[in-house]
Amino acid sequence: MVAEETEAAVSAEVLGAVPAPIPSVVGVVNPEEQGLQQALATALREQYPEGCSIYVGNLEGDDEMWPEQLMEHFKGCGEVKRVIIKIDRMSGERLGHAYIDFADDMMAEVAVALDGTEFNGRNIKVDKKRKFMGKGKDAENGKG
Repeated sequence: MVAEETEAAVSAEVLGAVPAPIPSVVGVVNPEEQGLQQALATALREQYPEGCSIYVGNLEGDDEMWPEQLMEHFKGCGEVKRVIIKIDRMSGERLGHAYIDFADDMMAEVAVALDGTEFNGRNIKVDKKRKFMGKGKDAENGKG
């Protein structure tokens, strides 16, 4: 049996195959990666402050929807910096809501006035984006 293991290791070495690194435990992030993730999150919050963001709901359906369509709908409110249509990672299906970031918070306030307006044949829900308070049941806002 030892000969078989050695032969397999030699074959992999001869063929130029490099053994894949052992993956880290799922859900465990090493401190260096965690620091990088926190720095990235901070940079994104600075570039797209939460006060300049709105939530757009009632976007469910099988029809195609593009960020440009939402941008067009909200362009009268001011400069749209970013549109994020949320997608389920596993299925690829739309989750039924989006976030839109504006250049400043006054533009986001104006956009909230579009609550209940028609977009692609449905009345949309528009509200200020809630601040992220953490994950899980122990989060301050009680949402998980």
